[in-house]
Amino acid sequence: MKWWLPITILVTVGVVTGVIVYVAQNRPSSLSPPVNQPTTITQNPMVKVTANVSLQPESTSVRMGTETNYLFNVEAPDSQIVGIEAHLQFNPSVISVVSIEPTDLLNRPQEIAKTIDNQTGKILYAIGTLTPTVGKGTVFKIKVNILGQNPPASITFDRRTTKVALFSGDGKTRYTEANTTLNFVENPLSILP
Repeated sequence: MKWWLPITILVTVGVVTGVIVYVAQNRPSSLSPPVNQPTTITQNPMVKVTANVSLQPESTSVRMGTETNYLFNVEAPDSQIVGIEAHLQFNPSVISVVSIEPTDLLNRPQEIAKTIDNQTGKILYAIGTLTPTVGKGTVFKIKVNILGQNPPASITFDRRTTKVALFSGDGKTRYTEANTTLNFVENPLSILP
């Protein structure tokens, strides 16, 4: 073997590696990132975001002994929804929760927690998605059976513990709990005899 062959191979490998590194670092920004490269998610504590969260019955008045749905709605303009942790309360002598089901608003929603206690009148429902979804619509439905007429005939939020996880409209900035303000709206239900 010639004495210069290993040196030539080493120099060639070094030059090729240098060219590859240079091209990778100086490629035009208009090119999209490689498919396998993850998107960088940042947190911006300076940005404040507001979301309106509401519980609304499908019908404003129903008869005792019938079933109806409550809709859990979120409206967060210029944001995308990635998750909800809903802590809700109701009067168990008036309402019995039959079921809770996600709508098709979230992309491939995953139920994280689902606890319905018809004895104490408490609900915990957490749902999320790996793909942020447009920030407006009904996230889930609560089917209830109307047992009695004694007020209150509504489902209400535990405002201290209910949370909505939001991303910016472009999906690159995650809003923290500290910089997200939730406005709660609870609509009552009239029960007819």
